[in-house]
Amino acid sequence: MKAIFLLVFLTLFSVGVTGQDAEAIPSPSPTATPFTTAQIAQHKNRVDQAAATTDVGARVRDLEAFVSEAAGSPEVPRARAALAAGRVTLADERLQQGATAEAVALMKQAVTDAPTPMPDRLFTDIFVRIPGRLYFAGERTPALDIAEAIEKKMSQKPDQLLLMSQFYLSIEDGARAERMALAAVAADPSAAAHSAVGIARRLQFDLEGARESFASALELDPASAPAKRGLADMTRAIGKPAEAAAIYRELLDQDENDAAAETGYILSLLDSGKRAEAEAALDRSLETNPSNVVLLAGAAYAYAAQGNGDKAVEFGDLALALEPRYIWSYIAMGRGFMLQNKPLEAERVLLAGRRYGNFPTLEFEIANARVMAGFYREAAEDLRTYFEIRDGLIRTRLGGRVERSALSFEELTINESRASIFAPKNPVNADRSAQLKTLLELSQAIDAGNAAAASEIIDRFVMGSDEMKLHRQIYSAGALLEKRLAPEKVHELARAATGNTDRGLQVPHATMAVMANELYAPRREAALRYDYVAQPDVPKQTLSAILRGRIEELAGAAFLMEGRNAEAAIRFRRAISVVPERSAWSRSAHWRLGSVLQSDGNDKEALAHYLQGYDPSNPEVMKYVVIESLYAKVNGSTDGLERRIGPNPLPPTVGETPATLPAAPAEQPQAPVVVDAPIELPPTVDEVTVDEMKAPPVTDEATPDPPVAKPVAAEVETVKEVEANTEAPPVIDGPAIVPIAQPVKEVKAEVEEEETEEDTPTEEVLTSDEPDPPVEDPAPPLEKALPPTADKRATPKVVVEDRTTLANEKAAAEKKKASLFEPIIIGVPSSRPRRTEADAARCEIKPSQENVSIMRNGGTVGILVGISGPAGTSSASDIRAISRSPNDVEVVIEKNEAAVSSRVLFVIRSVSDETGTFKVVLLAPCGEKEISVRVR
Repeated sequence: MKAIFLLVFLTLFSVGVTGQDAEAIPSPSPTATPFTTAQIAQHKNRVDQAAATTDVGARVRDLEAFVSEAAGSPEVPRARAALAAGRVTLADERLQQGATAEAVALMKQAVTDAPTPMPDRLFTDIFVRIPGRLYFAGERTPALDIAEAIEKKMSQKPDQLLLMSQFYLSIEDGARAERMALAAVAADPSAAAHSAVGIARRLQFDLEGARESFASALELDPASAPAKRGLADMTRAIGKPAEAAAIYRELLDQDENDAAAETGYILSLLDSGKRAEAEAALDRSLETNPSNVVLLAGAAYAYAAQGNGDKAVEFGDLALALEPRYIWSYIAMGRGFMLQNKPLEAERVLLAGRRYGNFPTLEFEIANARVMAGFYREAAEDLRTYFEIRDGLIRTRLGGRVERSALSFEELTINESRASIFAPKNPVNADRSAQLKTLLELSQAIDAGNAAAASEIIDRFVMGSDEMKLHRQIYSAGALLEKRLAPEKVHELARAATGNTDRGLQVPHATMAVMANELYAPRREAALRYDYVAQPDVPKQTLSAILRGRIEELAGAAFLMEGRNAEAAIRFRRAISVVPERSAWSRSAHWRLGSVLQSDGNDKEALAHYLQGYDPSNPEVMKYVVIESLYAKVNGSTDGLERRIGPNPLPPTVGETPATLPAAPAEQPQAPVVVDAPIELPPTVDEVTVDEMKAPPVTDEATPDPPVAKPVAAEVETVKEVEANTEAPPVIDGPAIVPIAQPVKEVKAEVEEEETEEDTPTEEVLTSDEPDPPVEDPAPPLEKALPPTADKRATPKVVVEDRTTLANEKAAAEKKKASLFEPIIIGVPSSRPRRTEADAARCEIKPSQENVSIMRNGGTVGILVGISGPAGTSSASDIRAISRSPNDVEVVIEKNEAAVSSRVLFVIRSVSDETGTFKVVLLAPCGEKEISVRVR
């Protein structure tokens, strides 16, 4: 429907407005005038000549002069009409030239000068076109302002009211469209007017009201096929498929080639449970019209609603192979994968669909897949983008426009599927939907700092005995610790999680669930570039060690929050003894233990752990500063530090020589930590047995520190002895980041082999020859524009991750060995680049996108920004961003991104109802870069 209206408006505007349009407007009846007959004849001739002028600018000037000079002449109304037509034509030229402000001013002036009420031809041929021309050119606010001005000047004739209603329908503004259509019904209750009311109510998700309007239209015109089809669609949408099938059958009896009626009839049979009859009709229909995307996607969604995941994936795949822009195909296929217990495949499909639109149902489905996979933090962020809970109700803007609330997600989101594809059933798992609501409540409570409410909600969130319970417990404990809330609840969660790691590893996607926290940053960066982090192959023994170490670290962090340093140190040491060496978890536990020891005054041992907790391949400014300061205090200078952990990731300003930190006082000499000598670590647990590593105790009781310190060599031997009894070593292939390809594309990527030196981390250069993905204009969910269907059968189905694609990815990943927590990047390197003398002589700002598109009033988009140039000139942390229109578009830097990456993440957000194109400027010492932000 939207595509039809858009085509009509653009077609109308392709016709130039000339003097001929003005001549079509009848001259007023003769009245008393101060001019003689000869003068009036001269006036007529002057208007005719001006209207016939091919130079639009000259025509406008001549007519303006005449209206000013010949006030009271009977030719003035005709001149005003021609003047309005000329201004609109001139405005259209200015709009095409990019002079938007001038174009809008001319159109507003044309409306102001137009007669009241507007003659039919003047309204139909000129003024009703103006709002659509502006709106679809991206000038939405001026378009609506002018539409309101036209409403005040138009007559109350049904034809004019319906034309204005059709404009509002074309932009899916149901409230305004209904107001115009109801006025048309009051003026003349026709079938067309009632049908317009029905469409407007459907856009507002009032399906019962829409059904009543279509029924009224059918009473007035029983032969109206559009009214009958609208009635059938709404009858099916509200859950009466048998009645709907009968109405669709009547339409097919009238016209056997009515593809929309045939589609509705087949899907109504599926909804009614008449599977055999429906599938027979489905096969016959696809033989005749194999490119019926709406039928394929509708069948996929119906199968998903019935719990048939295999069929949902099969038909969703067929639909996407034909038309990758139809979002409901992605949703149906994603649902099918979730029914097959494949949440990672579901997430990948749904993220691909996000290229073509964004609305609450899609975001809910993405969050649904992520919760199923264990990505609770990302799911909570997805939900909070579109939903909030107030007074126990989930609230959102359906279709991005209409505010609604409901007790559950399935009750709320079903409105969009019913209004969009007339699907009466929602294929949502009720238990998981309730879990998502609890997750959203928990996220809101934690962000508000409400420890009591968060603790109560967590009890509900971790209920049950399913395999994912352990992962919910660990996520909840980590979320509380991040906001420094309820350490006693963290202890409770850690105790409950102890001993349950084996059950938590029984899910097929256990690797991603275990690594969810560490994969958060690379996954988020990959998503901004439409890439995806693939699941690595990690042995269960290693995953078990990670989980047990994570539980110990959470318990230690809770002790640390309570000021119980001795107990905290014991937990961190247990974590170090369990988790894989030189992993992200190992570094985290080392760093935490270092902070405990430093606060207790044990600087030398603290430094040893800080060094173990620092990752030179991903340098962090704050950690480097801590190490640098303590290293100077222990050794008297920073000599040798760079050889050990690399240069300071925050280089000094050009021309400035870094000052050496002051040495430690002479009266308190410390033995230097010699770089080439073995570093002694503080003690781990006295004896580490295999049984203890499988299930280290987690209690609130204080345990004394083991009395004997072990050198690093001894600890390594202990870990090696334990590893010898396990089935697999802890160093494995890392996860691969692959593009989120459309279902009809294979992922093709090559990864060069790396040569690694012992104890020297390798780094990748943050460059990519691949172009940034195009910025798509997400269309509203109700009516997706589709190309005309073809008459021949499409190529057989292509799955999202077919065997060839998976083989390519696996082969590429096997070329490059990395540690467990340094992902292999296909197309998007993750490590920070080293600055060398071979770098370019001029620094350059490099944003991931230079043109972005967001929705008004709350829409957001993230862009990654890097910088290149000579060593020491600039770094990503030097980049700043400003908005040229801060009252409409704001830009903020994501916290801590500059410290941990070679690029910084800026989040751009629309903060008003204004639409149009705005500018954000990126600033650095070497210059600036302008980002174009289109607000829809």
